[in-house]
Amino acid sequence: MAILTVPCAAASAQDEEPAPAKADSSAISLSLRAGASHTFTADLDDDGGGGDVSVSRANADFIIDWAPADKFRLSVALRNEISWYDFAGNSSAAFDDIIDDAYEHHLSFRATWILDGGNSISALGSVNTGYEPGADFGDSLTYSAGVAYGFRVNDNLSLTLGVAVRTRLEDNVLVLPIIGVDWRINEKTTLTSEGLGARLSVAVRDDLDVFLRAGAELHEYRLDDDNSALPGGVLSDYRVPVALGLTWSPSQAISLTFEGGAVVWQEYNLLRNDDEIEDINTDPAAFIGFRFNLMF
Repeated sequence: MAILTVPCAAASAQDEEPAPAKADSSAISLSLRAGASHTFTADLDDDGGGGDVSVSRANADFIIDWAPADKFRLSVALRNEISWYDFAGNSSAAFDDIIDDAYEHHLSFRATWILDGGNSISALGSVNTGYEPGADFGDSLTYSAGVAYGFRVNDNLSLTLGVAVRTRLEDNVLVLPIIGVDWRINEKTTLTSEGLGARLSVAVRDDLDVFLRAGAELHEYRLDDDNSALPGGVLSDYRVPVALGLTWSPSQAISLTFEGGAVVWQEYNLLRNDDEIEDINTDPAAFIGFRFNLMF
């Protein structure tokens, strides 16, 4: 079942939490995911004008799904992402060359106990880090945890409800509801939750799906102590992308996804010592992305 949870990181659609291993298998399954995206230049909404930003990202994930017992499922995911920011001609001196390269790593798990009637209880958790090269690694760590109850409404609809918390870099702890949806609308159409968003998919062929997705993303980075603009501070990147794409699956083990769309809302915040130094929004910007999945 897909679950809507606390965000770790996101670029396109690569930020899914690990899913439980299939109920009819006691074997270990491994998955590799790799992808990249590029958000084209967006103007910074500042009274002075003249600033803009573009972002490129590349990521690689490794996921283990295991059913060690008849009614127990365990999933572990290691996600790694590199981002390249290009702030140019900024009217705000605080964002002038604030960051170039940034790294994120996320180790997350899900333990699921299967109950009678196909219902389930899941415990979720993650350790996350986001940092500019040279930053203090220990000061870049955040943590999340949650619990959720999943239940089948009918043969075509399953729901999940719960709560999760996540610590932040120089900001208040996030407390978010967990809302999961897995709805088979008809033989070709499904609606599933994904990260902090949802995806509507239509199977146009046995090996080809077309989808529309939307959601929220959060990226946080601890800055280098030698950063010229904000030594040891934090840059937060909030965004809401909307995308149209297709997934080609030539076999059950391989899939390739292409998508394009727009980041319809984006905000950058600078923080230090639990205080917000400055924030700035951008105009909407187009983006493209792809992802390759391999399961074995």
